Amino acid sequence: MASSSISAKDEGCKQGDHVPSRLRICLPLFVAADLSLLCAAHLLKGASTQVSGEAPLGLLQPHTASEDNLISAARRLGSAHAWVSFAIVVGLSGLWPYAKLLATLLVIMLVDARRCAVDQGVRYLWIIEVLGKYSFADVFLTCINAVIFDISTGGKYRIMGLFSLELNMWMELHFACAALITAVTFSAFLTHWALHELSRVKAEADLAAGRGSLDVPDLDPPNWSRYRILAAVAALCGAGLVVLGAVLPLARIERGGFLGNLIRPADDRSLSLSVFSICSRMLHGGGSNAVSAIMVVYFFALTVVAPLLEFLMLAVDAFSSRSGRIARRARMCAGWAHSFGCLDVLFIVVGALVLELHTVVKFNIGDECEPFGSVMGDKTLLRLAGLGFAASTSCFDPRPSLACGSAAVLGAVALRWAAWRAHKAMHGVQKDD
Repeated sequence: MASSSISAKDEGCKQGDHVPSRLRICLPLFVAADLSLLCAAHLLKGASTQVSGEAPLGLLQPHTASEDNLISAARRLGSAHAWVSFAIVVGLSGLWPYAKLLATLLVIMLVDARRCAVDQGVRYLWIIEVLGKYSFADVFLTCINAVIFDISTGGKYRIMGLFSLELNMWMELHFACAALITAVTFSAFLTHWALHELSRVKAEADLAAGRGSLDVPDLDPPNWSRYRILAAVAALCGAGLVVLGAVLPLARIERGGFLGNLIRPADDRSLSLSVFSICSRMLHGGGSNAVSAIMVVYFFALTVVAPLLEFLMLAVDAFSSRSGRIARRARMCAGWAHSFGCLDVLFIVVGALVLELHTVVKFNIGDECEPFGSVMGDKTLLRLAGLGFAASTSCFDPRPSLACGSAAVLGAVALRWAAWRAHKAMHGVQKDD
């Protein structure tokens, strides 16, 4: 009896250590396709700054102020000494997506070759998945910059009844931006898919060894331990903070300087950047196009839909019966949503922007004020032209500050950590019972 039990256990572990054929065959193909898409996204033109309008004496003509792919953007950010943005663009969105895909494939290959245990592979993939979300940082930075540097005089200023001044400046997003966010999203899907498959292999091995359990009907009421109560409270409060973080402003930007003072209507000189306002301004701003609409969909899904779904599924798990099918499916959905919820990435990007926005101005604006250099600081001359309010020695001077929405986002990140900790402790108690 003992020998048969041991042989069954060994056979179960041997079967459980085998990587599913669909993962072994499909993952390398999907990784190769995603690497190709990433290369295209990094080499093609991602964004350009467009300028249109008119000024006295032909000082302003419609033109393209700048256009960048990853390499040129990294070079210009380095020249502007915007080192945090440089790290985000080069490190998190440039090199890390490639490393993440190759690391995911390497873990699966090592497990399949029996050089790595399944439980170790699950642990490695979980770490890769947690860190992989930071590849979205550059996408968030692009969306916020597209709103901040959307500058318009809202029509023509009449100068002495003889001349006109009109200026419109905006960031136009191109195919490479949509390709990048698609590639990074697909990369997150591949890592979680690999993690999901290995977790199933481990669960089957545990079941064969007598360490697991099958699904049971959702008949028994939940056992309200302190961990279950904590998981439910943290999940519900976290969901509320996600909504608040989407509605309340994450940061406030006072746009000053010569170009900032020319913005009309005057209320637009002060920006309250919430998730909803960023999405709205990208859809209706000067650079609105099909790519910006795609970026808005991804931005909203990653910062609102996925985190909210994650919290709600954790709440469903907390309120469901122990080890029931509903609880298991809720945990699975929460795990998938966790792979795409990027509240922590959003908070880091907003914080980096507040710390370094003044250095990014040179990168985005360039020398666009050079034609006005001799007059933009002359209050007397500008007052005679009826533009005394715009006088400034600086070209564009955005002054950022954190707002209450950032606190809500940070609170949601903390509650997500607490909810998952309570969730794991809750199921640990159930196994002991």
